[in-house]
Amino acid sequence: RSDALYTPAVPEAYGLYTLSATWTVDGDQSRAKTTFCRLPAMPETDVDTNPFGACLHFEQNKGHLPRTYDLLKRIGARWTRDEYGWGGVERTKGQYTFSPYGDQYVRAVRSAGLRSLFIFDYANRLYDKGLSPTSAEARAAFAEYAYQLVSRYKDVCRCWEVFNEANGGFWKPKPDPEAYAGLLKAT
Repeated sequence: RSDALYTPAVPEAYGLYTLSATWTVDGDQSRAKTTFCRLPAMPETDVDTNPFGACLHFEQNKGHLPRTYDLLKRIGARWTRDEYGWGGVERTKGQYTFSPYGDQYVRAVRSAGLRSLFIFDYANRLYDKGLSPTSAEARAAFAEYAYQLVSRYKDVCRCWEVFNEANGGFWKPKPDPEAYAGLLKAT
């Protein structure tokens, strides 16, 4: 019926489900399919054991504070993943600058009652011609950048990721496991 709204029954059991729908309007048939998950409610205090979160990209000026963190909590997530890129922190060799915006999104994680994982990431135009850090000088500089981030935000973040998907398209010019291992060791 054109005036009827169909509400499917929500499954009782927790799990991953697929919802398929078919409808006809004025003789034209359409269909859609999506997946959804039914999970038990997570207690508000369950920050340490709750594994759910989202990668936010605040460093790329995506999202809105504090609304994004509030939405995460409403859906049951307790973790954020973001970055604070090397090229934005060290714009002059040996000098480290942290923007007020960066401080805001990093420090707001704790204020929102969430946990964070931050990524030490990417190259810096000052080293190795802007490619991923492979020379001894670039690895040492990357490690110092990582040290500066940890020193500044150790009260907010205890979990860090060295580079992002070094086995994929982010390591330039191409993935190099030995070079990544050298960066990991230096960091």
